[in-house]
Amino acid sequence: MRIPLVRSPRASHKLISGLAVALFLLAMPVGAQAAEDYTLQPYGTKCVSGQPDERQYSYTICWNDTVRQESYLRVDAPNGTRVAFVRMPGANDVAPAPDGSYVYVSGGSGNPLRKFVRTATGSYEQDYAWKPPTYVFDGERVPANGRQIATDGYGNLYVASGMWTGDTPGNVNLTHSVAKFDPSGKVLDVFGGYNNTWKTGRDYAFYSLGGIAVSRDGRYLYTTEVHNSRVQRFDRQADGTYKFAMTWGNNATSDPFRVGLCMPTMLAAPYDIAVDPWGDVWTTSTSCTYVQKFSKDGIWKFSSYVGNRGATQQGMLPNGEQERSHNIAVNAHGDVIAGENRNVLVRGGVIPPWPAIDAQPTPTPTPVPVPGPGPVPGPTPVPNGDVTAPTLRGFTIPATTASSAIDVAIDATDNVAVATVRMATDNGDDWTTWQPYAATMRFSLRAGTGPRGVYVQVRDAAGNESAIAYHTTNVTAQGPAPAPVPVPNPVPVPVPVPNPVPVPVPVPAPGPDVTDPVVRSVAIPATNVGSTVGLIVDATDNAAVTEMRMCDDYCLGWTPWVPYHANVSFVLRAGAGYRGVYVQVRDAAGNESGALYRTTLVTA
Repeated sequence: MRIPLVRSPRASHKLISGLAVALFLLAMPVGAQAAEDYTLQPYGTKCVSGQPDERQYSYTICWNDTVRQESYLRVDAPNGTRVAFVRMPGANDVAPAPDGSYVYVSGGSGNPLRKFVRTATGSYEQDYAWKPPTYVFDGERVPANGRQIATDGYGNLYVASGMWTGDTPGNVNLTHSVAKFDPSGKVLDVFGGYNNTWKTGRDYAFYSLGGIAVSRDGRYLYTTEVHNSRVQRFDRQADGTYKFAMTWGNNATSDPFRVGLCMPTMLAAPYDIAVDPWGDVWTTSTSCTYVQKFSKDGIWKFSSYVGNRGATQQGMLPNGEQERSHNIAVNAHGDVIAGENRNVLVRGGVIPPWPAIDAQPTPTPTPVPVPGPGPVPGPTPVPNGDVTAPTLRGFTIPATTASSAIDVAIDATDNVAVATVRMATDNGDDWTTWQPYAATMRFSLRAGTGPRGVYVQVRDAAGNESAIAYHTTNVTAQGPAPAPVPVPNPVPVPVPVPNPVPVPVPVPAPGPDVTDPVVRSVAIPATNVGSTVGLIVDATDNAAVTEMRMCDDYCLGWTPWVPYHANVSFVLRAGAGYRGVYVQVRDAAGNESGALYRTTLVTA
């Protein structure tokens, strides 16, 4: 089955003919390509995304030729011997534990993230007790069900919830966000958001998030964007979060109309990305059916066409359809497996040994038919400063309450001390300021009666933050607040001494408004009869939200900008089934928010 090139909230990339690909090959610098020793060979099976573990076993997801959802996990020993081939329906990407004792398998589009554990026979069986971790993004708690995933040499999991994620029933997470979890499922970092501009960075700077890859030591995290045809690199900071470092590929000058470019250093719809064991970065150019190799700093090293050689014309399939190469996998030998094309770039010459990560010795591969579990490397040593996050072990609130003011009993620990705490209502976007930590805190729930929720998070003096916990209560009435928590030893408040009235300082004239508005939420019915649906849009700005626009889940064209209203109606894409709407707002200065996406089920 042919995979469509684009399923995103913008128009498709311009198709590039097989002749254009051939011209691209002739135009590549001969000397630069000759410096790399790779040979394009048939691979046979359609194996797509994957990566090796720290013992140099390689893991890839393979597809049945006729049934796309009939997927398999393939595991190869360092000597190339296949040691496992396990049916895993709906799988698209795999990321192993450092010792291969378990693997994460992702699918996107209705196929949730799963965990499979290695058995005594060397095969893998699903751990049905394991559930995908969740994280809070844009005020909503969402599951980590991205289509593309990766792990580093310490077992941390990285999930990209972007393209082909959340457009089918049961998986509504279309956040275009990146989330990092430790092996226990604790959230270590979350960033991203959809934005159809050339903006870079952590906040709302992904125009159709595609692939994700990470260096073995976790220091460098890479993402691709299908419509901006570029790579963004994020570098790990001392607290374990990531900061934008650089970008390469296309930009507003080289590709202003976002058609994708088939030439060295440029990209064309890069759906996937991988890092080889030596730290070099590989990207696909899906529209051109070729792959490219860059250094960690974006220096171009190598490009190769990876298409079907049996076709009558390069880049064209025998049935006349244009060929694509969406996915990529790099094994422990540095060979590059070219997705749907059944080809592999085999690395030649003397293959260097794997470099050690963070001064840890490189694990020695043990090519046995049934691999035994090996040790998981320890965390990256940080010579200076407290980098251990506190642990929020839990908190309790009354099961029911007659007042919106409640007492929250918090149980948290830290290697030094828990310093501050903050809380939010079930809206998730109205956090209090950080306050001195106490075991019991007073908090005001969202107004009204019925189920109400509380988010709690703590941090230490070094700024390390815990995971976020959430509990609910039922407000039965708006009665008087309970008595405040007694203070064991109240400190007397000194009587203030009157001071002279200060002379007011002149207030400087305000500068230009450069703050983007924020779409905090869009409420849409879970089901709807007919294509016209009512929306409740909650948006804020430092000045005022003035205009809004919308588009359906194909988003081939936005509505005109119209005056902002909290209650609006919108005509969905015709037909029954799951349908979606994007909402974007802007202020009087022209600053635009990110686009927020919501879905409903049209029953008739």
